[in-house]
Amino acid sequence: MNSFDILPQLLVDAALPNDARVFLRADLNVPLDQERIVDDLRIERSLPSIQFALERGAKLIMASHLGRPEPGWSAELSMKPVAEHLSRLLGKSVRLVPENGSQLPGNPDDWSQAAVGALRDVVAQMRPGEVVLWENLRFHPGEKQNSTAFAESFADVIDAYCHDAFGAAQNNDASLVALQQVLARQDKPRVAGMLLVDELRELGRLLESPPRPFVVVMGGAKVGDKSKTIRRLLDKCDDLLIGGALAYPFLKERESSIGASKLDADDVPLAKQILDHVDATGKRLHLPVDHWAVTDLQQDQRRVLQVGSIRDGLCGIDIGPETARKYAAIIRQAGTVFWNGPMGLFDLRRQLEYGTRSIAESIAEVGAIARNAETEALTIVGGGESATAVRQFGLDSEFSFVSTGGGASLRLLAGDEFESVALLGS
Repeated sequence: MNSFDILPQLLVDAALPNDARVFLRADLNVPLDQERIVDDLRIERSLPSIQFALERGAKLIMASHLGRPEPGWSAELSMKPVAEHLSRLLGKSVRLVPENGSQLPGNPDDWSQAAVGALRDVVAQMRPGEVVLWENLRFHPGEKQNSTAFAESFADVIDAYCHDAFGAAQNNDASLVALQQVLARQDKPRVAGMLLVDELRELGRLLESPPRPFVVVMGGAKVGDKSKTIRRLLDKCDDLLIGGALAYPFLKERESSIGASKLDADDVPLAKQILDHVDATGKRLHLPVDHWAVTDLQQDQRRVLQVGSIRDGLCGIDIGPETARKYAAIIRQAGTVFWNGPMGLFDLRRQLEYGTRSIAESIAEVGAIARNAETEALTIVGGGESATAVRQFGLDSEFSFVSTGGGASLRLLAGDEFESVALLGS
């Protein structure tokens, strides 16, 4: 059994009292530039569950992690900008707890104990329809330790648990696993939020009976992070297109010169295993045939080079125009496209978004082609930087589904089981 096979009880079906203290574990881990939220996709997609709970009169306790801080409070990764953004979107106050995180004890364990005390005090005074946001869960040492003691320290102020954190669902953290185990022993309901159910349903369609041809586009960097998913999807899809820095270990294994392009030596043996599988099974895996390359990322002196022509001192930064045309032609024939990972350094500056934009626009065309032909099409972006890119390009409405979880979507499609989902029940 994997996480696709689980049909958790929905928040909308849960028999909760009107004034229930609902702990909503969301994934509000949004990219920040100073205190400015760069992309609020995860916050926006959390709104249906938030609004439903508030309309039911819940006392809503929201919690999420943000970034990868060391235990203990830090101003740079405080949830304050998220609380302020939520307040604007909901049209009501979202109180950050504790409000004075910098004034709590500096020792991480003491800070955590004080923050739990602050939460308990605030929840005791909450009225139905009010919402608070607990400060960054990873400020607590017990969160990444999946500590039962940490979960027990605040479980008694919770009447029901709602899991809506798809982007973090693969993590065995205290707020996702230990807390549910504690609440299960207390016979308290643990239900799935609307975002989580949408993610499981939409990503599940890729493995059931997707419209053909089924094309997978993989970019980004690390083969090690994606090898299991690539192997599984190779056996499901018709064509797999590889771009971005992800391509260089494959090209290196094929004895193509990659110059100073980004390469993790540990990825080359993994790429070889995948290529051996492709050679043995006849699967169609496509690699770039040309690249945009530079000598210095700080200067815009790009040139197009064919595969094998990236000499020492040059660095590949994007797929080239011939590759973009080749990939676009394959994509436009597709009935289903799953995309995870950019084709180049699109987020560094606008001149470097060529390949990523080309892929995004080609996938966006698939839906229009299907509508004109009165056929079905399924186009899914697997979260992460790809999701940021399609929103940055204003193309997100042209896709069937934009996932909020990059790593989570890959691990789910690889067949991994998520304990945080398996624990849901009432």
